[in-house]
Amino acid sequence: MARALKYLFVAYRYVVSMTDTFVCAHNSNLCFPALFQFGDSLSDTGNAAAIFPLALTLVLNPPYGQKAFHPPTGRFSDGFLVIDYLGENRNKSNDCLCGYELRCAQHLGIPLLSPYLRSVGANYRQGVDFAFAGATVLNASFYSQQKVATFVPFSLQDEYGWYLKFQRDADAVSKSFAALLPDGTSIYAQALYVVGEMGGNDYTILRLSGSSPSTILQTVPAVVDYIGQTIQNLYASGARKFLVPNIPILGCTPLYLTLFGPTSQNYDEYGCLSDDEKITALHNNLLTSAVKDLSTQLPGALIIVADYHAVVVEVLKKPVEYGISSTNLLRACCGGGGKYNYNPQAPCGSPASSTCADPSHYIFWDEFHFTDQFNYIVANAYLSSNSHFVDPQGAFAKCN
Repeated sequence: MARALKYLFVAYRYVVSMTDTFVCAHNSNLCFPALFQFGDSLSDTGNAAAIFPLALTLVLNPPYGQKAFHPPTGRFSDGFLVIDYLGENRNKSNDCLCGYELRCAQHLGIPLLSPYLRSVGANYRQGVDFAFAGATVLNASFYSQQKVATFVPFSLQDEYGWYLKFQRDADAVSKSFAALLPDGTSIYAQALYVVGEMGGNDYTILRLSGSSPSTILQTVPAVVDYIGQTIQNLYASGARKFLVPNIPILGCTPLYLTLFGPTSQNYDEYGCLSDDEKITALHNNLLTSAVKDLSTQLPGALIIVADYHAVVVEVLKKPVEYGISSTNLLRACCGGGGKYNYNPQAPCGSPASSTCADPSHYIFWDEFHFTDQFNYIVANAYLSSNSHFVDPQGAFAKCN
């Protein structure tokens, strides 16, 4: 567990490009009355911090959250996450000049999601965040059989279980706490379920345990199959509308480049580890195929695939167009030094670490997570009325 907690910062994030002209609108017609988020530290608004406050001391203190939260909430960024920006257009100018001459996409009009495991101050009126930092797709028993330690003892299966319990509990106490709970059972069929970008922790714990990228490829089908099974389970419990982002990058992160780069001789055109990116590619191809199958198998379901990886690549191709320093393209803003500013002995937030002057010019906030500015850009890319980063294309156009 000690080793697992040491790497608990590992999860996923979003980096995007915007080649589209984004639609500017400030008031949504609320096309989804609620959001329910499943995932890992890419989308955890405070669940892991509620359960492991001592282990996550660094994330619960500055510089984490420095742009938006005082004190920090347990988000793995310097500010908001993508799910925060999907809900609302936060802290950006009202004239829709959102940086780098880009125009704002329409937000969905939903406030910050409270983490499911927070007992004080939670408001679940318009959704719940079930994401847990370090969570895997496959459950802990799968890894224990292989004698592989997980980051945390929770998986997508647990998050789905929490969702079912939330439904039961909300129904039981709805009359007493109506202002803090979803308005009636019909909201569950109308809500958007974000089954997000999970799988990175599965592949990373195997990589850290000594498995080679070629060996890890054998686990990918099981991971994708379970994501598909979870979508089916949610559908069976009343969900009809889904957003399913694929995973962004493995071999481009400061953590992978620092830990595995010295023994690798295969780098792609962006300076990322080619063998690890084969894992990303297989996962995303299988996920796209699985979602297409589910779309035909589940009557009345809307399943939107968000091509997280494609927007990451676009930014890597044209960093300067997005305000990113080309000399710091794969470096963490906050870290303990080294070529990629990641030192396992001095992680972001520790006394020996340092933080860059302007995180908005960086892709990576720490060794595996992205900056507030990039999370904002990602949300805009997804919500653009003519976005080709989601399939069906422009799936959120009705929200503009």
